[in-house]
Amino acid sequence: MDDNGNHHHLHYNASEDKAGTLWTAVANILTALIGAVLFVPWGVAQLGWIAGPVAMIMFALVSWYSALLLVDCYRSPDPISGPIRNCRYRDAVQVNLGERYARLCALVQYIIFYGVCVSSTLTAAISVRAIRQSNCYHKKGHESLCHFPESIYMILYGAIQVILCQIPNFHKIWALSIVAATMSTTYATLGFCISIAKVIENGKILGSLGGITTTTSLTQAQKVWQILQGLAFGENTPGNLLAGFGFYEPYWLIDFANACIVVNMVGSYQVFCQQIFAFIEGWISHKWPSNKLINKGIQIRVPLCGLCRVNILRVCWRIAFVVSTTYIAILFPLFNAVLGILGAVNFWPLVVYFPVEMHIVRNKIPRWTLKWSLLQTLSFISFLVSVVTAAGSIEGLVKDKIT
Repeated sequence: MDDNGNHHHLHYNASEDKAGTLWTAVANILTALIGAVLFVPWGVAQLGWIAGPVAMIMFALVSWYSALLLVDCYRSPDPISGPIRNCRYRDAVQVNLGERYARLCALVQYIIFYGVCVSSTLTAAISVRAIRQSNCYHKKGHESLCHFPESIYMILYGAIQVILCQIPNFHKIWALSIVAATMSTTYATLGFCISIAKVIENGKILGSLGGITTTTSLTQAQKVWQILQGLAFGENTPGNLLAGFGFYEPYWLIDFANACIVVNMVGSYQVFCQQIFAFIEGWISHKWPSNKLINKGIQIRVPLCGLCRVNILRVCWRIAFVVSTTYIAILFPLFNAVLGILGAVNFWPLVVYFPVEMHIVRNKIPRWTLKWSLLQTLSFISFLVSVVTAAGSIEGLVKDKIT
């Protein structure tokens, strides 16, 4: 449904305008994904200098291979000359696997979109707090007690998102993704450069070949959970590269990098929440097409703006959405655990399972053949990785709330 209340079909529409370009696509990808670099150092520190890089390479190869399988599903029935373009992931799943799998795919996607909005709220608040802490450490010394609550920054971030969510056709502002992508590339580059400088300052590369350490003071259960958290948690490396104070100086550069993170998170939130808004508002509009309050809106007089048409559904529902993501971020303010759960939910079903199953169906690969067995083995191993990662992350959330 657009901002004028007109309903569009939720699946493929041959007449749908495609205003995106290669650059806007790249910008959206950078905005959505590059924030994960804040999480990588902790994971590598946990796994060690052998398993860490190997795991990164393996995940990259699996993602690359599954992306190749997914690309073949863009056109139907032929991957090269097929007349039907599956513009959305769930459309490709529906064409190849059926409506039931398409609904499951959409459900997983929207859960992840919602989770990313929670994660963006948390990450932005952590970065704002890091700016205050950085200035405090610079003035009072690195050993000073510079602790500031995150919840107030989450509320402020939520208030900004409430305003942005009400801007008409905000999802069509291509400059948003360009700015957010520029910010994400900037702080990723700054983090890399500062890390190199830290290595030069230390005179050696820290960390260990084996990664995680276990001590005799841990119970067997704690050791198991610590190993599980190895896929989502670090040990001594800060969980957030730029906000965890692995380094303090130059403080102004760290402040600038964290400010870039905040801008990136504002854009990232909108990239994902607009997908949920379009789906929910489109479904409600389709369910009650004759309801003028939902589809037409009402006119109210706004100071300095004159008469404005307000869609009650959009105002109330979007405010409720932002409030809910802010509340959950305040309730579970554990950066790495939240990202670990999101990664687990995303990796197996969306990155591996659906592309593999669609490839098998499209190419009519017989059961128990070598290729079928290899693809199913890849899917099963990925499933185990997701389960282990989710278990470690959930345990971390529970432990944090208990303690």
